[in-house]
Amino acid sequence: MATTPVTAQALIDAATDAETLDTVINGPNATVNPRHGGSISSLRKVLQDAINLVPGLIGVMGQVATLVTNINTINTSGIYRVNLDPGTIETGVTNNYLILHIQNTTTHASQLAFANHNATNDSDRVFFRVRDAANTWGIWKKLLTDIDIGKFFPDAYLVANADVINSSGIFRITSDPGTIDPGVTTAYFILNFRYGVNFTAQIAIANHSTINNGDGIFWRLHDNNIVGWGAWKKLATAADFGAFGPQSIVSSDFNSINKSGAYYGIAQTTEGSPYNGSGYVHIFHSQSNTLRSSQTAIWINTTLSKSEYAYRARDFNGIWQGWENASTQSDLTLAISNFSSSLGLFLNEATQVDNFDTLVS
Repeated sequence: MATTPVTAQALIDAATDAETLDTVINGPNATVNPRHGGSISSLRKVLQDAINLVPGLIGVMGQVATLVTNINTINTSGIYRVNLDPGTIETGVTNNYLILHIQNTTTHASQLAFANHNATNDSDRVFFRVRDAANTWGIWKKLLTDIDIGKFFPDAYLVANADVINSSGIFRITSDPGTIDPGVTTAYFILNFRYGVNFTAQIAIANHSTINNGDGIFWRLHDNNIVGWGAWKKLATAADFGAFGPQSIVSSDFNSINKSGAYYGIAQTTEGSPYNGSGYVHIFHSQSNTLRSSQTAIWINTTLSKSEYAYRARDFNGIWQGWENASTQSDLTLAISNFSSSLGLFLNEATQVDNFDTLVS
């Protein structure tokens, strides 16, 4: 047998001469097979028909993929291509795709779709689907990649905003313009949990950055009972409610507190402190809205071993009023005692004067 490959064109060229044909197919010492009937023209036609049939059978394997306009009607194994698919394969993405079609029976078939980078969209996904015995195509499913699962290793996958995420995983946003935390522009890590098309949960963790030193953890849901996404909600932390727990929150500025809770600071150095002596001032802050709030201060004077109390409130314009000292029980007892002594002195002894006209009531 010949050891060199026999090409289709060599067979066509050799079909004009029986001796040459046998040399190409069987080697230099072979003769024409009697079953061919000795008709060189008939043999040439059979070979040409077979070669013409090959591209249709295998989808032009080895050459440029066959361009089709409808991948649903492909019934022959091969490699194809479709231009500008309008989101049929990947929802919301118009792109070019290379299609590997594998035909099993007259109905059963499988397809792989490779997104092709182009000027329209740079999607780089791989999808697959199958056709059943009823000649019905199933839905397109995306093969998982590091991008699709949020790039769990090594970094969170960068997205434009949380709304475009459609797969479970860890993602990141470089600059959210207050959509998650109103009034705060900062970066976030997004943990996305997706179950089907309509059920998704997201957790957003604020990432300290050069844009804004925002912090906080937020969450929201998307399900069949909500039209679109629900509102972002912030998880409560110690800073959010003043740490009514193990201990108060340290503050360097009592004037800037805007969340109800318990705080403390050094009496002499904390901005807005009502006292200037040694020790600490403990603040109980009550916030009713963005403008209205009140504070009660307890000064623990470590030098004199005593405590003093004061209170203040913001007006309707959000301006803090001055501190007012609160009287204690001991203060009241002392005041009553002093008043009683003065009153008793007045009642027990009259004062002698020389001229009543000089008395001032």
